Amino acid sequence: MFQPAREMTSPPRVVAAILFAFAFPPLAVYLLAAAMALPKEPHRISIVVAALPGALMMSLLAGWIFVLPACVAWAVLHQLDRQYRSAAAFVGLATGLAFAALLKTFDDEDTQAVAMHLTGAAAGLLTGLGVWWIAYGRQERFRSIVTRPPLNL
Repeated sequence: MFQPAREMTSPPRVVAAILFAFAFPPLAVYLLAAAMALPKEPHRISIVVAALPGALMMSLLAGWIFVLPACVAWAVLHQLDRQYRSAAAFVGLATGLAFAALLKTFDDEDTQAVAMHLTGAAAGLLTGLGVWWIAYGRQERFRSIVTRPPLNL
């Protein structure tokens, strides 16, 4: 159904994808919180924007708990030549649901459980697809670049 990526990825693309996996989820969650606060409480947007650098730093410190298993799963898929978009979506979705389940353990009320799981799943899904796009996507664009042979003087 889905074809694997034709070319293998390069180490700089892998590093960029891992950095994206650390940076995108807190950014997405905070921007979603800002967008939801906009119609009702516009004064909270400045609070959300001010907390964003701290969230990015916390993601770099504590996000490895989620990024490391996703990297291991991705390395296995890469070795098996199964680096599909759907596999990236599944790994991201599972990671997002695991993150939402961890956040749920700190919440005493069940009223926000569905919203928390949907937000975590959506952020994880988008992160997985973004990681795939950075690591394996856009391959066709690089095939059309024509390089000149070196000059022999």
